[in-house]
Amino acid sequence: MVHEIKPDQIAEVLENRPLVILNFGADWCIDCRRAAPFYAKFSDVYTDVYFTHINVDEDETLRPKYEVAHIPTMIFYRNGKEIDRIVEVQTPSALKAFIDQCLAV
Repeated sequence: MVHEIKPDQIAEVLENRPLVILNFGADWCIDCRRAAPFYAKFSDVYTDVYFTHINVDEDETLRPKYEVAHIPTMIFYRNGKEIDRIVEVQTPSALKAFIDQCLAV
């Protein structure tokens, strides 16, 4: 399950969930829409990871705060600390490899 969260919920999610992917995107973003189906599929496969989606258009401070230059940007966190990020994911296999690599850390 992908959890739509508001910008003011990010800190709480990172504090209360051990494994989190923050997915920064926007409704108008073609690459975001292309990645959404396989991102959602992996949220059902990797049930120990809390998959989120945050709309960057809801808060202009998000991009600089999380260093998001391009969307979608997916950032994997373990216990509130950034492990890695993937930018403009193009394929399901690239996203799967990213998640597997982050889980192995």
